[in-house]
Amino acid sequence: VDYMKQCFESIRNSDLDKKRVPIVVSQDGEDPEMTKYIESLKDEFIIHRIVHPYSCFEHPNEFPMDTEGKLNKGYKGDAYYNPRDGKVTCCKHHFTWMMKTVYSDLKFDTPVENFLFMEEDYIVAPNFYESIVLGLGFLPQAEFPEGELGFFGLVLDPTDGNAKAGRKYAVDGFYMNPFTSNPMVLSRDIISQIFKHGKDYCEFDDYNWDWTLVHLQVTKKLPRLCLATSKQMMKHVGVDGGMHKIDEKKLKRLNAAQLAQDYHPTVLHPPPGTMPRMRPRKGYGGWGHPADHDHCKMVLGIQ
Repeated sequence: VDYMKQCFESIRNSDLDKKRVPIVVSQDGEDPEMTKYIESLKDEFIIHRIVHPYSCFEHPNEFPMDTEGKLNKGYKGDAYYNPRDGKVTCCKHHFTWMMKTVYSDLKFDTPVENFLFMEEDYIVAPNFYESIVLGLGFLPQAEFPEGELGFFGLVLDPTDGNAKAGRKYAVDGFYMNPFTSNPMVLSRDIISQIFKHGKDYCEFDDYNWDWTLVHLQVTKKLPRLCLATSKQMMKHVGVDGGMHKIDEKKLKRLNAAQLAQDYHPTVLHPPPGTMPRMRPRKGYGGWGHPADHDHCKMVLGIQ
């Protein structure tokens, strides 16, 4: 809840039109403290609160959790011969359901063609919304390098969650970069392309939803290029690391990172001479069980 409060405080102090732009909060279960806080925001923001019905938090003894290990009976393991661990699958199951629900099921008062996906432990810059609008305006006119499939979307954190240092440009603008992780702005068209390749998405043996999307890009099923802001418009403030322990270098970058305070991108920087080559690879595992594949395909409406 503390991270969520930091997130909304930054949105409150930003240029987002609070009475026009809807915000969807997807909860992995009915945590009473989180629910109370989100409900308290409805007088100020247009909030759509949705709750993952297959929540690991709320259903610790039901699928996708498997505390008794029943799903490991007769299961030979993932690509690395590891047994199934229910808690490892929770995030991808939640993201998949959330993406499908927001895209297909939610009804908005005004047409919504683009979606910003971000986790609760991010904060936003004062004019992050202006950056999104300008970036969406650049997308149709941007010329992508030969051999690329177009653009996946917008990225507003060029450090990939403080995993790397952002590039430095003399003039504020956008540059082309392969997608790695969130936050990201995706159009309805791109989300429909993800669903079109839902079988591959659901059966790829990687418990990370973002690396699963990268897999679809590397195998030429999705565009891989994004337009990225040349300054940091979103900052990852979570220090618990989630499924991964945060290392000292990343923590140092996190503490040193500064959100842009007066950023007005006016230039689309030309693409570099060559883009990084990306080759198909094995996933990181944790998602090899047929039960996870079948549930994922059921959520996406795949027979």
